[in-house]
Amino acid sequence: VELPDVTLPGPRFVAGTVAWSDGTPIADARVFATGALGGAVRPTDAAADGSWRIDYIPGGDKTNLGVLVPGMPVQMKAQVPIGSDDVRLEFPVPGKLDGTVVEAKSGKPVERFRIQLVPTKEPEDWTLRIVAKQVRRGLGATPFVSPEGRFAFGRVAPGTYKLTLTADGYPATKLGDIVVLAKETATIRIEVAEGFVARGTVRRSTGEPVKGARVYVLPGGRVRVGSQGPQLQGYIRDREPDAIARADGVFELPPQTPERYDVIASLPGALPGVERGIDLRAGDAADVEIRLPPAGTVRGLMLDEHARPAKGETVFLLYRNGIVRTVMTGADGRFELTGMPVGRCLVRWLSLRTSGAHYRTYRSGTAEDKEKAYDVMRLEGEEHEIVDGEVV
Repeated sequence: VELPDVTLPGPRFVAGTVAWSDGTPIADARVFATGALGGAVRPTDAAADGSWRIDYIPGGDKTNLGVLVPGMPVQMKAQVPIGSDDVRLEFPVPGKLDGTVVEAKSGKPVERFRIQLVPTKEPEDWTLRIVAKQVRRGLGATPFVSPEGRFAFGRVAPGTYKLTLTADGYPATKLGDIVVLAKETATIRIEVAEGFVARGTVRRSTGEPVKGARVYVLPGGRVRVGSQGPQLQGYIRDREPDAIARADGVFELPPQTPERYDVIASLPGALPGVERGIDLRAGDAADVEIRLPPAGTVRGLMLDEHARPAKGETVFLLYRNGIVRTVMTGADGRFELTGMPVGRCLVRWLSLRTSGAHYRTYRSGTAEDKEKAYDVMRLEGEEHEIVDGEVV
């Protein structure tokens, strides 16, 4: 039996050096490579002379390289041929940034704080922009603890920066146009303004205090007039609460920069409430009251034509004004919708043909169109009344 010839690929490596733009090697760099279409990441640390080598690179005949240096933006080099042994990865010579953080009125040092530096100008390459944002999100702000309120960044890429300082008990402080030059130290003084707090109570529509409500503070005017339900949820989605209401419904927000604010309170199974235009320009606000709108719960069971539980079906809850909620049935055919606005509604299973038509009407139709669609579906079955705090 004659076997075909087998050609072994050459060594799948890339090697080179990483250095500052003045030629000084960078010993604490980490270089990584991926296949041309992504795939496994192969990282390695640079040696004392800045040299590095990555073996066993997957993929085609080229690879993408990246290099991480503490305190510096990520550098990328795309489409590097496999087998290259003279790849040079270069960073601009860095500068330094240091300074002090003090209270604006008293001049007293702030001992614990966090600082995040963000370049005023993002990289032009979209890949570098995405990577830079991911790295900043992963690392977060740099913490400092100093009785004298001092901080120091020992390695900063030359450029112009925006600075955000946060400290417990003080409002966030933001500075712009901070210039860092190569081989030079920029020294700044950050004065933290006195903050004012908002205190108040979260209550249900009946006046009962709400324990465990999550309270969020937003810049004044951010929440549009008339926003309710899903619109309010959109403002606070993926955010950590600024305060949690106690057993008596009382909350206290952290100090804020003197401005006007909108405050949203939410609770699982309830509709969020909002208090707009809270004035913290001249002092604390101690009598804020946020009412959660009345809401109820809808529960049900869906059966198929054989009277068996209908699993994984979509149930629509519709109001005359165009509000739509959907929920999937569980393995037992049961479904539950919590935090539903009070009032008359329809609970329906809609076929693929009818659901598309009705849903489009509800999403983009006029108020008159929505009422007509509601009346048509109302003829098909029972209408329900959702009452505050009750289960339908």
